[in-house]
Amino acid sequence: MQFEVKRPLLSPHCKVGNVPFLEGKVSNLTLQGFSYGGVQTCWRLPALKTLIDVGAHPFEFHNSERLFLSHRHLDHMQGLIPFASTRRLQNQGTLSVYGLPPVLESAKSLIEGAQKAGSGLCEIDWVSVEPGKPISLGDLHQVVPVATTHSVPSCGFL
Repeated sequence: MQFEVKRPLLSPHCKVGNVPFLEGKVSNLTLQGFSYGGVQTCWRLPALKTLIDVGAHPFEFHNSERLFLSHRHLDHMQGLIPFASTRRLQNQGTLSVYGLPPVLESAKSLIEGAQKAGSGLCEIDWVSVEPGKPISLGDLHQVVPVATTHSVPSCGFL
């Protein structure tokens, strides 16, 4: 599998750069994103409108309708507030967030803090996952949470 770096197309007047990302093929699906341990992780399957983790993330990823959170470290979920805010501003509807119960509790705390500060965020559907129990993404695809070992509760997604 070979990845190429994609740079976001920004206006020449834009003073703030955005996050470059890698892009490659996995089977018949395009995988986009970037992971730099302890800094940020965010991967997207654009055909499925699905993200796995949401550290710093490219603007192009905001049309994703599903977010799978692997664990509660900030480099995997610090982008949840700006992501939910931009989805609301762009009228992109409800975001479904999947994760283990302790991961969802931490994510909900971030969202509650942002709401108390007056941030407008999209609606969020919180979906608890269980390792080994498949989640349907339509007729052709499913995600299976897989138990992982980490310093905090975590799971991977196949």
